[in-house]
Amino acid sequence: MILDMIWGGKMWTRMDSAEVNQALIYFCDLLDIDPESIDIIPLSHRDQCGGYASIDDDGIVLIKIKKTLGRKWFIRFLAHELIHAKQYLDGRLRYDAYIDLFIFDDKIIDCEYGDEPYEIEAYSVEPILTAAYFDRFE
Repeated sequence: MILDMIWGGKMWTRMDSAEVNQALIYFCDLLDIDPESIDIIPLSHRDQCGGYASIDDDGIVLIKIKKTLGRKWFIRFLAHELIHAKQYLDGRLRYDAYIDLFIFDDKIIDCEYGDEPYEIEAYSVEPILTAAYFDRFE
């Protein structure tokens, strides 16, 4: 979802909505994601994590990112969470509430955060996307 519809062009996370939209569209293009399938929601400064993604029953990926992040960290978190969006939308990542675990590539994942294969993938692709964005727009 384009942020002007949500934020009315106001400043958000030290970036205006135009740059957030630019980053969203750029990353979605690289990842072959429809930007209309993404909602970006600010997290309070009190939240412990910098960001996370989930998917709702309508197939919309909700990306929540801490609103107090600086520009470079915001772009980095957005890239990372959009990789999870791609995993969700492609059906590779899903949460099973019955067993209270994630399933990735048809395997139940029950391990520490840094060992989760969907996080390993996101952390490996994130710097490539982020570098491409800053090479193009800085």
